[in-house]
Amino acid sequence: GLPDRALVGRGEARFTQPSAESLVLTLDLPNSVVLPFGVPRDARLPLNLWEEPWNAVTIFPSGQEGGPPVFRPGVGPTTSSGVERLSLNAHPPNGGRTALDFHIRVPEEPCELVSAVGIRDGAKTGGVGFEVAVNGTVLWRKALPGPDGWHAVEVDLSAYRGREVLLSLITDSLGDYSFDWAAWAEPRLVPRGRAAAR
Repeated sequence: GLPDRALVGRGEARFTQPSAESLVLTLDLPNSVVLPFGVPRDARLPLNLWEEPWNAVTIFPSGQEGGPPVFRPGVGPTTSSGVERLSLNAHPPNGGRTALDFHIRVPEEPCELVSAVGIRDGAKTGGVGFEVAVNGTVLWRKALPGPDGWHAVEVDLSAYRGREVLLSLITDSLGDYSFDWAAWAEPRLVPRGRAAAR
């Protein structure tokens, strides 16, 4: 059937249905659009994302999304520059990206995503890119050349208070994917301004 709602990176989306077989979606441009499936989980703070269900997808260089990644994402300890942290590990595919998508309803309370990104010690990588996106719109981006410790991530989600969103943690191979042992350390949603990422 036809979708009943759309999630957009900014502003609001409006559906009109000129016929039984078609829909028209009106929104501000430039923008991004996600057509959600299922029901979002209500986020209650603090929310440990590594304990929440996610959907992992491959994003090809063309931007087209595919099935599950070749390297299955998982939760476990990761050490970067000798410091071990519990992490969501998401090795990207060759020439593409891996997205861990969380379908949630952001709390009414102002909140932020806090985490740290790193590459596991011993990786002979050419570098990995990291992105945080909401409804397909990138809010934060960083590229790391190799395993050089943990780098703090803080992304304000206050603009999405009370809204259904698709929150994506994305790793990018930046070309060759050899040894791209990418990790998100303890990603969580917390009240805005009440926690500092390590």
